[in-house]
Amino acid sequence: MTLLRAAGDAVRYARDRGLRRAARKVFRTYVFARERLYVTRNDLLAMAQWPLDTSVFKVRRARPDDPLVEAFGHLKASTVSRWLGSPYFLYVILHEGKLVGLRCLSTGAGPALDAFFRLRPDQLFAVMYYTRPEYRRRGLSRIVKIAGARDLVQRGYRESFATELPTNYDTLIATQRTGSRRLGTLTRTCLFGRVRFALTPTTILSSQLVLRQLTILRQVVPKLPHVGVLFNPSVVIPTSETEPATSALAAELGTKVTFFPVREAADQIGAFRSAFSTARAVGISGLIVFSDPMMSNYRRTIVSLVERLRVPAIFDAKEFVDAGGFMAYGSATPGLGDIESVIAYDDAVRAAVQPRLDRAEPALVVNRKATGALDLVVPSALLARSQSHEPGDVPIADGVVASAREASRRKH
Repeated sequence: MTLLRAAGDAVRYARDRGLRRAARKVFRTYVFARERLYVTRNDLLAMAQWPLDTSVFKVRRARPDDPLVEAFGHLKASTVSRWLGSPYFLYVILHEGKLVGLRCLSTGAGPALDAFFRLRPDQLFAVMYYTRPEYRRRGLSRIVKIAGARDLVQRGYRESFATELPTNYDTLIATQRTGSRRLGTLTRTCLFGRVRFALTPTTILSSQLVLRQLTILRQVVPKLPHVGVLFNPSVVIPTSETEPATSALAAELGTKVTFFPVREAADQIGAFRSAFSTARAVGISGLIVFSDPMMSNYRRTIVSLVERLRVPAIFDAKEFVDAGGFMAYGSATPGLGDIESVIAYDDAVRAAVQPRLDRAEPALVVNRKATGALDLVVPSALLARSQSHEPGDVPIADGVVASAREASRRKH
């Protein structure tokens, strides 16, 4: 069945995009690939209630007589013909009668992702959103989503999902502005037809989360005048209060905090080097790193750059210590293997309920070799249950992480 489907997909894709691109697509879908995508979720019922201004831009279902191929040169006539029929919903955006954008949704996610997105009858998958370059960043994504939601709700659909390329910054910005909920990073691995999916949920970067890591780091290095926070803001998401609240709490401990966001990039190593160059220039004396699948993939690069700074760093995943990092405090979040598990997790988060995941208790991991290289002494209480000089898990008592005010009072 897989071979038949691959052959059918190859023929259709070759007709639409050409033989070379079809061969590359089939190879990445069925033979070998490892890719990361961001997954988003839209509540169509809620979105249909949002106000919609159509005084400048109009949205409607596409029609067979629309000159879509002429308006959007990257589309093939065979693709348009397929999108105009079932199981697709194709919407177009018009400005003064001219086609300037489109959005296509489907009842399936396509061969590469169908095994993960096993959609219910009331769910859809966004196949494509596109606007002409001269009309971008003008709110068209929001307009077409609201107009489409109103139509789709009447047809019985309740929510939609989409994937984003981590380096497509226009799409990432549009997602933030249109109320879509980013669920996390989906890692898809394919090896000779065997496909595995794992979604790592997003993390809200709160001031308390930063303070927890800072408090632990200060137990080893009591004097930290300036600490940096390295994170990927696309999936470790700060709120509007994160920076001011963190700065205020850390100031009570005598520490200044500077945030260093690093998104996925075509030149990822260059992006990290730039962030660390800035960190060196502002004179940080310690570093807190919040990981995600992209950060984990570049953990050796990050650890190497930290070593060049010669500052103590605390990570939130043990794998960074295994790569030579100083210390880590956190618990591993298992990857979610299908959309139903992701929805259950997201619903629990939104309801402020602790999601039921196979998650271990947070543990401190200390690399004693790195400790010696930094000329630091880890308090014996933290190393009491360490069995060797290699990195090892050291449980922390419940009362170790206190609030900044409590820590400040004990300090004085």
